[in-house]
Amino acid sequence: AGLGELRAALAATLDASSVPRRVHLVRELPRETNGKLQRARALRALGLGPDGQPRAFSLAWDGAVEAPPAPSESAERRVFRARVPEGYAWYDGHFATYPVMAGAVQLHDVVLPCVRRALPAAGPLASLARVKFLGRIAPGDAIAVTLDWERGQSAVVDFTITAGERACSSGRLTLRAAAGAAGEEATTP
Repeated sequence: AGLGELRAALAATLDASSVPRRVHLVRELPRETNGKLQRARALRALGLGPDGQPRAFSLAWDGAVEAPPAPSESAERRVFRARVPEGYAWYDGHFATYPVMAGAVQLHDVVLPCVRRALPAAGPLASLARVKFLGRIAPGDAIAVTLDWERGQSAVVDFTITAGERACSSGRLTLRAAAGAAGEEATTP
């Protein structure tokens, strides 16, 4: 049965105020070999954090994209802004008393979506260079992702992530040519 069918069945037998607003279907509860159910694993399976609150699986991006002056006349620059949710799912397991956003999450969930938005015709990631994780990105931080690339050379993109004035990470991405674009350069938006 699908989620809609489940809601309809509950609505048919329960008072409207008793029908759950949020339903999370799981194939089975994550039990230990002895049959016990660990609270933390059960909460994770239900999409909840250790505090029982829903986990956020994406950043709260500001819809605007800034195009401030680039470092040179032949360069392009774009700045994207987001707030890291307090219940961001990827902090789970990364130090309960001092949450740290993992480097892989910074690249996959923060930098690459910005690159895809700034350069939609660019191909997949080919390599990383000069990647430095300089400071912590904490729950609740307002971050800025700055991308720089040379006009006509959109296969190489430099990035920085800052939280206020604090540098958090930086590096260089090299992108493969987009499929079907052999011999063509990706254009900027």
